[in-house]
Amino acid sequence: MINRSIGIYVPGAAVTNVVFTCSTGDVASGAAVTGKVIDRLGLGANRIFEQAEAAVSCHTTAGSTGTDKKVTLSIKLQHGDSSGGGDMADYSTGYQSADQNFFTTAETTPLQNWSTGPLAVAHQSWYNVIPAKRYIRAVGTVTKNGISTSTAAGSYDRFFTDLHVRFGTADYNPPSLTTSTSTSTST
Repeated sequence: MINRSIGIYVPGAAVTNVVFTCSTGDVASGAAVTGKVIDRLGLGANRIFEQAEAAVSCHTTAGSTGTDKKVTLSIKLQHGDSSGGGDMADYSTGYQSADQNFFTTAETTPLQNWSTGPLAVAHQSWYNVIPAKRYIRAVGTVTKNGISTSTAAGSYDRFFTDLHVRFGTADYNPPSLTTSTSTSTST
């Protein structure tokens, strides 16, 4: 089925977080990266969106020749009644995707993603948010093996992490975005 409805992309975090294992950063490996609170009913044009896709993405700026580069990503959606986020609780775990593992020992050097260059990984979950409370936020977890016990390897040890939420399947699309207003009178 083709769906031509307009979606809205909302950055899920106020800033890029740095996930680390042995050097300095914002969030330790395995700890939650908590996104900003989003008013899902105030996204513009008084539309209500049926779906929300929460995603976590990470990248490095340097590569590694280490053999244990396993990374596990988890993403979930929380909802609540408070715009301050004080009452947030996990939203339906029935929609939450299973954790995604990357760069496991089952992979071999011929695989393209078994690279010594900079890495980029992402994971997402799709949710029906019609029954959700008004305010939502994405919460991601990045668990990565320590590549080195030395802080000299710090540029690889840091994973720059962002959260994203894309809303789709609006209850209506503004007519100006879905119909032609052409008045061509060529002769």
